[in-house]
Amino acid sequence: MSYRSWSYGTVAALAMAALPSLARAQVITACYVPASGTIYRVGATGTPTACTATSHVMFTFNAVGATGPAGPAGAAGAAGPTGPTGPAGATGAAGAAGAVGPAGPAGPTGAAGPTGAAGPAGAVGPAGPSGAAGPPGPPGPPGSPGLPGAPGTNGFSGYELVTGSATTINPGLVNTATAICTAPKVPVSGGFTDVVGASGGSPIEIRASRPQPVTSGDGFPGWKVVAKNLDTVSLTLTPYVICVSP
Repeated sequence: MSYRSWSYGTVAALAMAALPSLARAQVITACYVPASGTIYRVGATGTPTACTATSHVMFTFNAVGATGPAGPAGAAGAAGPTGPTGPAGATGAAGAAGAVGPAGPAGPTGAAGPTGAAGPAGAVGPAGPSGAAGPPGPPGPPGSPGLPGAPGTNGFSGYELVTGSATTINPGLVNTATAICTAPKVPVSGGFTDVVGASGGSPIEIRASRPQPVTSGDGFPGWKVVAKNLDTVSLTLTPYVICVSP
């Protein structure tokens, strides 16, 4: 009797080791082979319905017994060696953005980077103020000749320079000298020669130097010079007139 009890315990342990995939609440029927100490299952799909030999012992058991009370915790074992690094896991979803932290101190200025590509041209800005005038540029090349002008009116002809008679002017007095054009010419300009006095310079005061009108006793048109002698000696004044044909 004690032999059978020992045999059943051994068989139950062997059955648990041999059948780890069976459902834990299932009742299992098996046969024990004393000659070899092995077991085999019966009464299930694909297995014999009974023991295949009379010497084999049939028995039943549950795959898992009732859970016993938890035993006391064993002492912690020594740490095992570090295992090899496992493969990297898949990247997790991005977390929510954290709050902005306070600004850190300014770092040192970095080295200048390479020049970037030129950007597109910007819009034209408003006109700036006028700058100061620059220095004159060099003369340009001569222009092409212009078209001939329209014919002008007839100019003067018969040019003539007439010198009048020398006229004496006493000290402190006024006198008139005239130069008369040859008829029928008319005056266009006139004047007088320089007068040098005893003290040097030109010691006369010109009162008039103008065309001579046609009046009785003056003859043809010419040039009249009226002067006063400011010197202490008598002076001589010679008038002249430029005449042209009308």
